[in-house]
Amino acid sequence: MRHRAATSVFVGGLTLIALALRIRGMREGLYQDELISFHEISGRSFGSMLHAVAHGAGHGSPVENTPPLWFILAWLSAKLGSDTVWMRLPSVVASTLTVPLVYVIGRRTLGRPAGLVAAAIMALSTFAIFYGTEARAYALLAAVGALSCLLLLRAVQAPTPRSWLWYGVSVAALLYTQYIGVVLLAMQAAWVVLLEHRRLRGFALALAGAAVAFIPWVPEIHTTPADFGALAQLMGFNHFDALRQWVIGSPDVAPKAVPGHAALLLLAVSLALGLIALAWSRPRVSRAAVLVVGLAAVTPIASLAYSWFGTDLFAYPRNMIGSLPFVALVIGGVVTTAAAALVAVPLLLAALALGAVAGQRRAYGRPNFPGAARAIERTLRPGELVVYYGGGLDPFILSNHLTPYLRIVNPAAGATPEVPDSLGRALAKARGNDAVVLGFRLRARPLPFPTSAGGWRLRTRRDFDGTSKITVATYRRRSTS
Repeated sequence: MRHRAATSVFVGGLTLIALALRIRGMREGLYQDELISFHEISGRSFGSMLHAVAHGAGHGSPVENTPPLWFILAWLSAKLGSDTVWMRLPSVVASTLTVPLVYVIGRRTLGRPAGLVAAAIMALSTFAIFYGTEARAYALLAAVGALSCLLLLRAVQAPTPRSWLWYGVSVAALLYTQYIGVVLLAMQAAWVVLLEHRRLRGFALALAGAAVAFIPWVPEIHTTPADFGALAQLMGFNHFDALRQWVIGSPDVAPKAVPGHAALLLLAVSLALGLIALAWSRPRVSRAAVLVVGLAAVTPIASLAYSWFGTDLFAYPRNMIGSLPFVALVIGGVVTTAAAALVAVPLLLAALALGAVAGQRRAYGRPNFPGAARAIERTLRPGELVVYYGGGLDPFILSNHLTPYLRIVNPAAGATPEVPDSLGRALAKARGNDAVVLGFRLRARPLPFPTSAGGWRLRTRRDFDGTSKITVATYRRRSTS
């Protein structure tokens, strides 16, 4: 009883730590696909939100590649306050609940120690923390995928109509969360057919019920994935980076920075010790453990296979987050092998702690668009020019990221350092004597801001930290005092 109470306290503590780490990131600026979520949710009725998810937020807007469950939850949570903050609540809650979920799965499959380590990984992994505050469906995918696994195990071990009904509900939720969840379902189906065929009838009925529940959304399915390989190349990431980011790192930061060389070394030594001990002891693998291992491997394998025919999904590992809870469980099972646990587990926990601390640095957060917007509003009056100055990308992408935060409307121009004199030509469009130049470059490298550009001179400059650095610079006409 005392041992069980201590375990509950440990898992509860990890869950609270996970919640605190995710709440901290709720006020970060919306970035990349989060803007699509914002325009589909903010200021809309429920019916308008569903229409935007199914058909796009407006003329020329991209059409969603994601089913509506997360958007429904985010639409509801956004009613609590600021859309840009509270629309992230479903991801925060889902990511936090994944911590006790993986512990319970681990206790049923690989053992209590493996479940505890897996819970620690899900609480402290910078990758899980990042998507635990992302205004997209990734954290919900991990949580619902883990829940479907747990409910399948329960239904197989205690097959009653109610247990299969709840499993079918979780499958329907998975289908309505992310289309890539089908890969997890395929692995579950293969496991039942090959190892639990006695339960095939109940499983098939549950799956059929989920399929019927998903039929209303079938006409709205759109799958046009972005070129993730090109995006990863622009960010400077390769497949090995993607693998390390997925387990313990941050999706927008090189692994050498987050979790850092020391954490990567500790992780490698911990896993090596666990694998050696595992090979030496040759433990018997249960059928439930086979399911966990299969679910850990299935989305990276599917992503690599898809890369032969389409865009490189593996290189941008957010698409593999559905397997992360099961990767955490496999790692937990490896490092808690009896012959290695006393050394391997502390090394792994130290690696996780180092990564979590590194990931909390402001320099590794999302770009600070709210801070940049406030700086612009303090400097300019309505009608004065804002120049979007970007390196290696369309500079007007910045105007979209500022839309949720700016309360004033200003004329805009674009410039890029790759084109000589483009900044001077952009500033020439200003009608007044003052203008703001908003600079942005990927991977936090600052842009060069000339002290003079055409008939303008640089007055002030302020840098805002983040994975991509934002600079707000003010320029004034030379002829004015």
